[in-house]
Amino acid sequence: MKGASVCNKHGGSAPQVRAKAAIRAEVLAWGLMDGVDDPGETMLRLITQSRRRAEGYAIEMERVVATFPTLQEALVGDTVVVDREGIEHKAGEYVRGLAILESEERDRCFGFSLKAVAAGLKEREVRIAEREAELLATWVREFISDPELGIDQEVAKRVASRHLRALPAA
Repeated sequence: MKGASVCNKHGGSAPQVRAKAAIRAEVLAWGLMDGVDDPGETMLRLITQSRRRAEGYAIEMERVVATFPTLQEALVGDTVVVDREGIEHKAGEYVRGLAILESEERDRCFGFSLKAVAAGLKEREVRIAEREAELLATWVREFISDPELGIDQEVAKRVASRHLRALPAA
């Protein structure tokens, strides 16, 4: 039985098994178990979709406004326009609606872009911090092992280990 872990002969026909199997099959159909989306790719996809929608609204608004002698007439006139679905609208309401949709979509796209930039900067800060830590660790190892200092390596490792454990967790 789809979504069930037992066959009909071994309890699969019981109402509670059928109910859980139906839920499990529906969740699997949603694709929730298919894997994890990369946040960076998702952000780029959202930015692209948002930008395309904003451009689409702008193109449609320009098309409608171009049929009027002035923007003022497009916004306040009693002229009726027919949209792509064949529905009639007063031009002013249609143009105002398009202007609002375009503005909101551009704001949304800008917000997505800011978040993407911030995410990239945070990742870069982490890489820089990791590199600095590697450089410091290399320097400490080389400093301690310098024969001119005459430091016993085993003693140095024990002392360094003790001091590192005493540091507060980040």
